[in-house]
Amino acid sequence: MDITKISLIHHIGIVLVVLWILSTYGYSNPVVYFLSLVYLYQVHEGYVVKLQKKLRYEEKKQANQKRLLTDSETVRWLNDAVEKLWPICMERIASQQILLPIMPWFLEKYKPWTAKEAMVESLYMGRNPPMFTEMRVVGQSSGDDHL
Repeated sequence: MDITKISLIHHIGIVLVVLWILSTYGYSNPVVYFLSLVYLYQVHEGYVVKLQKKLRYEEKKQANQKRLLTDSETVRWLNDAVEKLWPICMERIASQQILLPIMPWFLEKYKPWTAKEAMVESLYMGRNPPMFTEMRVVGQSSGDDHL
């Protein structure tokens, strides 16, 4: 058992036993009593600091768990990942395999009433990756995925 892991009562008991042993041998000097008080004060301060750290950690932990993400949060990590992957494979995947197949549905649904037909033959997303500015969590979505 480590000396720092015992309770404050044990430290007080150790100090009293040491003072009792010293007094039985006739060495009861006020300096010894003063040093024992300084020792107990230091031990107490150590316990206070440890308790404050533990309480701060628990408060942060509970605050992070209870925090509702109603405000948006930055997604710098996502931008960094997309920036590194975009030139390699993401541009081709995003434009040809993800967006191009859903474009006819999107154009059909949102085309202006004056157009009879709209279609996309090819789609190129460019060399610069898209930039995500912020993200928020929707607690109750309407069934679709949201970002």
